[in-house]
Amino acid sequence: METTLRFVDNAVPPVRLQGVTVKIYVSGTLFRQGTSNADGELLFDDIPAGDHRVVVGFPMNSGFQINNPYALEVTDEDALFTFPLSRVQDPVGDAVMCCCSGYFFDTFGEPIEDASLRFRPVNAFNVYSDAGFHSGVLMKEVYCKVLDGYAEINLLRGYTYQVDVPWMRVNDWRITVPDDVSANLPLVLFPFVDSVSFDPEAVALDVGETETIDVSVLFTSGLVVSGESAGADWPVSFEVDHPEVVSITRRDDGSLAAVALQAGTARVTCVRADVDQPIQALPDPGVGGHLDITVS
Repeated sequence: METTLRFVDNAVPPVRLQGVTVKIYVSGTLFRQGTSNADGELLFDDIPAGDHRVVVGFPMNSGFQINNPYALEVTDEDALFTFPLSRVQDPVGDAVMCCCSGYFFDTFGEPIEDASLRFRPVNAFNVYSDAGFHSGVLMKEVYCKVLDGYAEINLLRGYTYQVDVPWMRVNDWRITVPDDVSANLPLVLFPFVDSVSFDPEAVALDVGETETIDVSVLFTSGLVVSGESAGADWPVSFEVDHPEVVSITRRDDGSLAAVALQAGTARVTCVRADVDQPIQALPDPGVGGHLDITVS
C-alpha cells in the first residue's frame, strides 16, 4: 500500500512545491517525516490505515498560509492526496502575524490533553486588522487550547508576551515572537541558540589594535536578535583557540572587543550557555558560526 502526498500552490495552473517538510502523526506520535521532491511529492509505503494528522512546514519567509494539522485518511489501497496550499502576501506595515503551531508531549511521550496556554502582552502593539492598523493598543490576554497535543495561535511578530504553561507549572514565562509567517510553537516558548553570526566574519589586526565585532544570534524558533538584545543575557559564551594571540571581551551593547596581543591566527567559536528555562537543554552545546582573526 503506497500513500503519496502532493503539495501544490494556489496559482492557475497550480505549481508543485518542492521543499515542503512533512510530519505524519499516528495516534499522536510522530510516525514518518520527509521533504517533498521536485515533483512536490512524498511517497510512503508503510502508513497504517486510519485517520492521521499531517503537519506541514516551509522554509522561513516562504509566504505560505499554514492550517496545521491537515487530515489524512488512509485506507488499505494506494492513494494520492493533494494538498493545495495558499501563498499569501504579508500586510504592508510595521506589525504582522506569525502563525505559531506545534505538538506538546509529556515526559512519557504522550500528547498533552485538554490544556490551555495563556499569553499576556508585555508592550503596546500596532495592531493589524482588515480595517487597517491601530497604533498603541494594549491587547488583552489570549488563550490557546491544546487538544491531543496540538496547539496553534496567531501572535504578532517581534512582540513580547508572558506565557503560562500549566502542565509544566510555568508562569509569567517571557517570550519574543520571531519575525516570520510561521514558527514552531514549542520552540517559540523555549528556544535555544542555533547559531551566531559575526560582522565582520574575518579580521586582520596589527599587534595592539582593537576591533569591534557586531554579533547576531539566531534561535531555534527563528528569532534573530542583535545589538543590545543579543548581549543582554548572553545566551552564548565565546571561546578562543589561541588566547595568547587575541583576547575577546563582551560588551553590554551586544558587540565584542577583539584585542590583538601577538602575531598569529585565532578562531573564536561559541558554546551554548546554561539558560534558566524549564526544559532539558540540548545535548550538544555547540553553536554554529565562528570568527577568524589574523594578527601581524
